[in-house]
Amino acid sequence: ESPVLRAEGDVQNVRLALVDATRVTIANALRLVGIPAPEVM
Repeated sequence: ESPVLRAEGDVQNVRLALVDATRVTIANALRLVGIPAPEVM
């Protein structure tokens, strides 16, 4: 319902920023509990 790569202009940029922030948050949470985060999925 909310495509990231097919979105238009600023909407795409905001969604990409949200995806990146989510990636960083998950990586930090995994690091806190001692689980290495994969580089690529």
